[in-house]
Formats: sequence, C-alpha cells, structure tokens
Amino acid sequence: MKNWDFRHERVREVVKKRPAYAELLDFLVRVIETREKASSELTTELPMQVDEKFQKKLEGGLPVLDRESLPLDKEALRRFLEPMLDLLEERKRDEIKKIRSAIADDRIDPVIWVRAALSRAKAEAANNKDLLDEGLVAFLAHHAASALLGRYAQQYDSTLASIVWEQGYCPICGGLPHMADLRGPEGRRFLACGTCNRKWNFPRMTCPFCGNKEQERLGYFWAESEKEYRVDYCTACKKYLKTVDLRERETPLDLEIEDAATFHLDLLAQKKGYQPPVSQSGML
Repeated sequence: MKNWDFRHERVREVVKKRPAYAELLDFLVRVIETREKASSELTTELPMQVDEKFQKKLEGGLPVLDRESLPLDKEALRRFLEPMLDLLEERKRDEIKKIRSAIADDRIDPVIWVRAALSRAKAEAANNKDLLDEGLVAFLAHHAASALLGRYAQQYDSTLASIVWEQGYCPICGGLPHMADLRGPEGRRFLACGTCNRKWNFPRMTCPFCGNKEQERLGYFWAESEKEYRVDYCTACKKYLKTVDLRERETPLDLEIEDAATFHLDLLAQKKGYQPPVSQSGML
C-alpha cells in the first residue's frame, strides 16, 4: 500500500467518527502529498559525513544538523513552492497571487522565510511594498523547512537506527516532538519530530521537554471512547504530548494526520492548563 493510499484510508476512517474533520483532513493529505512530490526539487548535499566526528557529535547530545547554517538554494526553493502555491491558490487566490508576484519580481526572497523557519524565528511577511498574509508565509516556510530537513533525515536514517538517543529533541534537526506513538508488546515510546518527522525511541516515564522523571509529576488522560489516543502531561513544565497506541493496529499511521485528527484533545489539554509542545504554523 502506498503512503498516499493509507493516508486516504485513515482519513475516511476518522471522518466516519468525526465528520467535522473532513475538510481539514482532506486538505492536509493534499498538502503532504504535494510537499512530498515537490521535495525532490530541493538539493540536500550532506553537510556531515558519517564518521568519528559525526558519532562524537551525537554522543555529546548534539543533533546532526546545524539548522541555521544549512545551505539554501533560492531557485530550488522557488521550484518547491510552485506546486504548494498552486494548491493554496484554490483556497486563497488573491493572497497567493500577491506572493507569486513578489517572488517572481524578487521583491521578497523565500530563502529569508525558510531561514527564519529553520532558526525558529518568525518570517517577516510584510514590508512597505507588500502586505502579505502572515499565516500563509508561516505555512509555506514551515513546509519548505520540513521538506528540506525531511530529506536529510531520510539520508541519515539508516545510520541513526542503531544509535541510542536519549534526548527529548530530534537527533537530526533538534526539533521538538509534536506527537508520540507506542509500539510492540512492551509499548515502547517513540517521539515524532514536529519538523523533519523523524522518530526516535524515548523512555516512557520521562518528560521530553524538561527531563522530569518524578512519577507523581507525570500523568496522562484519555478522551471518552478513544482509548487509542492519550495525552501525556508533565506538571513540572506544564507541557503535554498526544500519543497514539499502535499496538492494536495492522496498518501504518501518519502522525501528521493523527495530530490534526485529534485537535479536540489539544483543546482539552489546554483547557486543563497545559501547553502544546510546538507551534502549529504548519496548519492554515
């Protein structure tokens, strides 16, 4: 089964239970598909070879990539953005026309947007000449950064599979997890990076955000009738992380889809006073 097939199948499954999610999830699948196709336009020469220096960096708790110094190719980013803009133009025609025009005339540089996303800063959407939609700029920058870092993650993945990584941030790009899953008979916990989407094994009884291991300060709750999902929380740092239990499933899941399909759990967790792990600039 192709990735796209199982995503569409999962969306149908979710929408049967929660029809209100239909439009959001259908659009998200199209975004993911478009991003994956367009990512081939991005050049990703490995900035670090797998050698002793590579190993020492990981042993020192440092992610492989220095996000702020990654090379960015303006023309490659323009090619990547074209199909993304095509998709968004169906929903926000006038705003996308402005962005297309500004990119074509070199009034704005997409490298600046993506550089800001990689450094976790806010991309400037407006200046004296162009009043661009800040939400769209953040969306495009997030998905371009995600596609770029995802390509690096794929190239390093086989090497990292055998390396123990005990940090709560991604070993590839240093991004924070946006969701987790439980696997195998023993329920091993894997965190999923909110930027490059790489997953890594992490202790179940440790907060990935502050490192707290005090059991009385860690907890979780379920939503009614959805025991496949849970929300893990830490009272020490007041962060939460949604988790999906894969032990009873025979088909794979895309945690980007699961994240969007459980927005009601975000509302519930935040109502209880807990904070989301990462910003949600990838959603419109």
